[in-house]
Amino acid sequence: MKIAVLAAAFTALVTNAGWDYTGFWVIKDTRQPKCSIVTSNPVIDGPIGPVLWGSGPYSSEKDAELAMSTIGSCN
Repeated sequence: MKIAVLAAAFTALVTNAGWDYTGFWVIKDTRQPKCSIVTSNPVIDGPIGPVLWGSGPYSSEKDAELAMSTIGSCN
């Protein structure tokens, strides 16, 4: 029982610690004409900042490319 409680506490700590998930995100950046794929969680600044929106995380670059091909504003 104690092990289960400790495991649950550790899991909650790890998932809530803000650790960066290694993955891929599709972003629309105002400085570039097309969408791009990045490997860190983008900071969305809104309509005034450089990154308008982001989608992800995706587990592989191939998954991010597939998602990018289905997003209307990326084409």
